[in-house]
Amino acid sequence: MSRLTISRTTSTSSLQSFTGQAFQVPQTARPVVILSDEYQLLMPQTAWQFTKNTPTLPAANLVQGAYMSYGQGRVVVLGEAAMFTAQREGKGKFGMNSLSASQNAQFLLNTIHWLDNVIK
Repeated sequence: MSRLTISRTTSTSSLQSFTGQAFQVPQTARPVVILSDEYQLLMPQTAWQFTKNTPTLPAANLVQGAYMSYGQGRVVVLGEAAMFTAQREGKGKFGMNSLSASQNAQFLLNTIHWLDNVIK
């Protein structure tokens, strides 16, 4: 478990991601979302224009989120923004108001509290 998923009062056991980027982290960082070999990175020439010929890269062991201490402060990097929004697309919902993202708001609060040292 990561410090971002455990707080003094409320822990989280899941985090819903919707889109975003994946990246490598330094050894001093603690990953939050680690992608398995089931995932691929889509590399379109133009943003959001995908075809059957869109190049892909393996995403295994890349992360969508990580945190670490840096100097006298703390840093959290997340490659996915929709998980911390509440959006509608037509009649559908995504982001924090999606049923599958029921713990995202608590994860965000835990992240803020880790950054402000409420969570050690």
